[in-house]
Amino acid sequence: MLKIYLYRGTLPDAGAMGRPAGGGDVRRTESLVWRSLLERAVRELGWDGEALSRLTVSESGRPYCPGAAFDFSPTHTKGLVAVAVCDRGAVGLDAEARRGRDTAHLLRVTDRWFTGDEQNRVRQALAEGADAAEEMFLRVWTAKEALVKRTGVGLAGMQHCDSNHPGDCALQSTCIGDVILTVAAPQGTEPAEFRQIVF
Repeated sequence: MLKIYLYRGTLPDAGAMGRPAGGGDVRRTESLVWRSLLERAVRELGWDGEALSRLTVSESGRPYCPGAAFDFSPTHTKGLVAVAVCDRGAVGLDAEARRGRDTAHLLRVTDRWFTGDEQNRVRQALAEGADAAEEMFLRVWTAKEALVKRTGVGLAGMQHCDSNHPGDCALQSTCIGDVILTVAAPQGTEPAEFRQIVF
């Protein structure tokens, strides 16, 4: 089972989530939101909430709950915070908002981090215009991020993972408003179910 719990819109006040004030720190507030989404998921899915008390971070920065019967992956971008939860194995999630990025910048990033095939996909999309190039770039980028988040190898693994050949996992990408969201989950996992939460 694969579910994605998400919050869209302006970040809520910490008090609205029953948390101590975040002091205006956006990163802290995003963290509070994904933790609240994770707690909601665990509660609604009937999983062992005690596992959350063991929440820690690996050396590569990947959050996890040792001994839990589920895996999770948080992400955030402008206007969206989400967490994927899966009981079939490791999961990775990434989201990026369209922002009208400069095409020259996209191509520099593409040249540095993408495989040859991935670079070609972005360049072919560029023939359709800057918006098409940015969308293709974000689809590839979020797929690669989801793959490295799933494995916990970090950004160093970006150059070596290939969104066209994701190995032992399946990629699922979707648009939510102006956000591209991609999840990497074990092969054979049912398509993700989405649950939007309001605080």
